[in-house]
Amino acid sequence: MGDGQKYTCSGAVKGGFYRWKWRWQASFSCPTFASNIQGTSNNWKSQQGSVEHAIKDWFTKIGQAGLLTSSRVKALANQVYD
Repeated sequence: MGDGQKYTCSGAVKGGFYRWKWRWQASFSCPTFASNIQGTSNNWKSQQGSVEHAIKDWFTKIGQAGLLTSSRVKALANQVYD
């Protein structure tokens, strides 16, 4: 889009036991950018690692869906740094 539109993104993270070890799960989405795509990650040792992998998974999925154009990347980057 690159037209100055603002995108709303959100994430969630939760911890829990998996095979008697504390692990983290996270999800990430930007419904105003791609309403039907959500990035997820499971079974990470660190909370930060879980969040990072959920975001990476979201970018991978929007790229595979053909939604990741250079103008949209610039629009997202500009919003982050505003």
